[in-house]
Amino acid sequence: MLNLFVKPVVFLSLFCATTLVQAVEVKQLDEATVAVGSRSSAEKSKGLKKALEDVILKNSGSRSALESPEIQAKLANADALVSQFGYLDTEEGLKLKANFDHRKIVDMLRQAGLPVWGKQRPLTLFWLSTDINNERVILSDDSSAEERKAFADASMERGVPLMFPLMDLDDLMRINVNDVRGLFADTVATASARYQADFFAMGALEANGSEFNYQLVLYPKTDISQSFGQPLLNRQGQAASKDEAVAEMMLSLSDYF
Repeated sequence: MLNLFVKPVVFLSLFCATTLVQAVEVKQLDEATVAVGSRSSAEKSKGLKKALEDVILKNSGSRSALESPEIQAKLANADALVSQFGYLDTEEGLKLKANFDHRKIVDMLRQAGLPVWGKQRPLTLFWLSTDINNERVILSDDSSAEERKAFADASMERGVPLMFPLMDLDDLMRINVNDVRGLFADTVATASARYQADFFAMGALEANGSEFNYQLVLYPKTDISQSFGQPLLNRQGQAASKDEAVAEMMLSLSDYF
């Protein structure tokens, strides 16, 4: 059950011109859902601050936005920007869902001299090598693996549209997991040609003891007759969990775009 506490608010729709072919309109840019320990006042304040951080990241695209002194001051009084909030009882525990005044969010970012990312955003096709049931595979769009859900959640949380390959017979004839792990851009670009996307990414997510290694590279989805040189983005690192690794990859994409 979701209990809403509503304040009157006027929303401002944002529009931006784009030259992207497959740009996707991202909605719910003023909304975030975060885990809380209880319905106490202290937990509510912590939850609203975390929700506001997520909304700022979603609207600016840049994690450095949270380091701005102007933004830090607003985070200390997240209540002032809330239009409504409520609680959700989920299988994962209690969560707080909050909506913020979109006009105030945009004004805050502009006054702080930070970028404002519009609703029209590039669509990225993601080829991910990962281990599922002790087998190294390319993550497919219809996979029930926890990695697929983690990317779906992070995509919504960060406002970065993603699609994953079907891994049907057509894909299996063109590509294998070693092409993705080896970051063979020409081969992956050929397999990507059938998909309607603006960019394609290659990545790996693999267990390393109690931690997880991740790698991500990004290329424009252009004429496959061209030779692919240096990627637009190249990130790698370690994280304590799969979810943290996925979050880092999605933040890297957000920062780039």
